[in-house]
Amino acid sequence: MLTKKICDYAWSAGIIDGEGSTLLTGINDPRYPRSKTQYKLRLEVGQSSDNGAPDMLIRLSELYGGFVRKQPARENRKQVYQWVLHGHERVQFALACMWQWLTPEKKGQAKRALETYNLIKRGHRGCHIGTHKYRKEEGLI
Repeated sequence: MLTKKICDYAWSAGIIDGEGSTLLTGINDPRYPRSKTQYKLRLEVGQSSDNGAPDMLIRLSELYGGFVRKQPARENRKQVYQWVLHGHERVQFALACMWQWLTPEKKGQAKRALETYNLIKRGHRGCHIGTHKYRKEEGLI
């Protein structure tokens, strides 16, 4: 018999496969133009709703942490909400919980994001970003 937690992990893997992304974002503080770019590993899922934050996103937040935010509204469109999980350890934990149920495509996306993050943290900056197999077009940076 499957435990509730295992079912939750399998459920969340399906959500990530269909609607989620594992990515690396670079943030520059405009107040300090000479400072280094700060990179954050993220796991996120978006969903639209006319009735407040969708239960699916709230459930992901309850399972793994993170937060649900309301995106700026676009004219003649439903309101979009997004679950966001920041931080290397948190993202790695969430991915580890659902790993066995993720598709090869999502596993590949997660591996590329994690590997790129680790390269950057070890000091391999410019030569790997944009020229290596971890390109901006893949949504990793």
